[in-house]
Amino acid sequence: MGDTPSWLQSGIDADLGAESAGRSSDTANNRFWMPKGESRKIIFLSSGAADTGDVATVFEHQLNIYKNWRNWNTCLEPTGVECPICKFQKEHNQFKRYKGMFFSIIDTTEFTDKSGNTRKNLKKILCAKRGTAEILKRKYLSRFESDETLRGAMFKVYRTPDDKSPSVGEDFEFIKTVDLAGFEDSEPHNWEEILRPDPEAVNRSMTQLRTERGLDDDSPFDSDSGKVVY
Repeated sequence: MGDTPSWLQSGIDADLGAESAGRSSDTANNRFWMPKGESRKIIFLSSGAADTGDVATVFEHQLNIYKNWRNWNTCLEPTGVECPICKFQKEHNQFKRYKGMFFSIIDTTEFTDKSGNTRKNLKKILCAKRGTAEILKRKYLSRFESDETLRGAMFKVYRTPDDKSPSVGEDFEFIKTVDLAGFEDSEPHNWEEILRPDPEAVNRSMTQLRTERGLDDDSPFDSDSGKVVY
């Protein structure tokens, strides 16, 4: 992996404490999530081992633009430059950055695509925030004690019906270890490529956000209603 950039923390032991890093469309459809009250079976491609770099932690922002929330940008501040989204957050109290821990998984859920084809076993990105990340750390440590890693481990994941339940689930039940040789793509994602801070994408996201809200740089804003105050 070479030297780890300053904006990315590598490994499952990355600090997820309090704060002291646009991927809008390319990865949006590859993000794992599940409806409230449902369960999925997933297989980890990331091992979690410290020397592999196949688990990454970055600060990121999730924006509600283009009429949906599936818009993510890695925060620019860890690179040493001002982040426009952080500036917006301080002014309007929206879209605060959070730390996400990223894993590569296979989602075994079967579904029918828009062309009518039945598909399953898609490679996806699982972004675990604080509580879920701690759960996965414990799962890794439990397997590490048996000289195993997360790679190849199949879990049944359940998301509670609670409105604030993590979209990636919070109950992970180990089922079995799977041989990954039969899958078309079982390599973990390249996090430095996917999560790399992109000032141009951040600026595009902010332009879209301000256009949708009718904001200019000095417009007063009501964070509760999401509208400009005239």
